[in-house]
Amino acid sequence: MSSQIAMGGQRPHIGVLVEERYLAQDQPQGLVQALGEAGAQVTLLVADHLPVELGQYKWAHDLDLVVPRGRSAALLALLRTLEAHGVPVLHSAAAIAAVVDKAGMAAAIARAGIPSPRTWLGELAALAALAEVEFPVVVKPLYGDNARGIKVARSRTAMKALVWDEPVALAQPFFRGDGHDVKIYVAGDQIWAVRRPSPIGSDGRRRSDQPAGEPVEVTEEMRALVAGCAAAFGLSLFGLDCVVADDELLLIEVNEFPNYRGLPDGVAAALAEVVLAEAGRLVEVSR
Repeated sequence: MSSQIAMGGQRPHIGVLVEERYLAQDQPQGLVQALGEAGAQVTLLVADHLPVELGQYKWAHDLDLVVPRGRSAALLALLRTLEAHGVPVLHSAAAIAAVVDKAGMAAAIARAGIPSPRTWLGELAALAALAEVEFPVVVKPLYGDNARGIKVARSRTAMKALVWDEPVALAQPFFRGDGHDVKIYVAGDQIWAVRRPSPIGSDGRRRSDQPAGEPVEVTEEMRALVAGCAAAFGLSLFGLDCVVADDELLLIEVNEFPNYRGLPDGVAAALAEVVLAEAGRLVEVSR
């Protein structure tokens, strides 16, 4: 989709609000390049270094749409500021916060009836004492990404002995299977899937290497997970972390605007198409 089609002949101005740690990654670099190639004007806004006056939005007044890539407190605060001034965003701060909070995300997944592992929340010692907790378990902090802070406990004794600095934790059954996860990537109506070695090794430690994995066929089971998550969280650029347990695909986590690693060429153009279509839709609504 060209920018002329998306914006009725006008050149769209897209802001990409990004955390500094993502600047060198495939995304949002690929999106920024694809938007430029489609004829859009793109302004990169680095959340870590963007002082603003909250009572006005001169720094973003001429943007047709802002696309956030990140989940830091600074980025979410800026995103809420944009929304308060009526600047269109994709995605909203509320949508991002809903998946950043792993406890709330797990509860929303369960309520939506999406296949997922049982998840427990509480103090570590209290969780270890629950009779229904199944071992081995993955112990997670409430907030975090890229498998940071995750630990594996193979028994109640081991769980009680974990060094854990946070007041509470999340616990889920640890499904190893063949040591691989399934990553599902979504851009609007387009879906891709990748089979990738789990970020947690057989010893329960976070892997130092993170292979890109290999693309696999998208199944109807995957499409059902995507449809359920799109409805539950209101995201259009997102990824799903899944595992296979007893021949069933289980959703572990939802990630807003992932890096789309391990996919063939053309992904960035697909992301740009979603962004430009949303910008065009907003123009039509304003008319």
